[in-house]
Amino acid sequence: MVGQGRRKIEIKKIEKKKSLLVTFSKRRASLFKKVEILSKLSGANIAIIVQSPGGKIFAAGAGAPINSILERYLAAATSSSNSSGSSISNVDEDFENSKRIVEFVENNDKDIEDWIEEYMGAMEDLENIMNC
Repeated sequence: MVGQGRRKIEIKKIEKKKSLLVTFSKRRASLFKKVEILSKLSGANIAIIVQSPGGKIFAAGAGAPINSILERYLAAATSSSNSSGSSISNVDEDFENSKRIVEFVENNDKDIEDWIEEYMGAMEDLENIMNC
């Protein structure tokens, strides 16, 4: 039997409330796991804040405490807006960069997991060779 493989799904708003909440919960958990993986792989300090469809706020951080990451971001944003006088353009630039990052993570989601699996398998093989 041949598997379906990865299929493109149409990205559109989910109309059914229950399905929306379940999808949000699963995607949020997956997103927070990706934050941890990206931080471990790259050494980056990452903070993410998400508001659920019900209005509840969720936050996650990796690499450093979320408060320190946010404080550094706000300090940098404040100093750059004071020096350039154009905080809106900085926000627009940050938004565009964030969109590119989200697209990259979505497109490379499976690739990262495959790479980690291959890496772990290679490490096990190496340990087996060393123990023989």
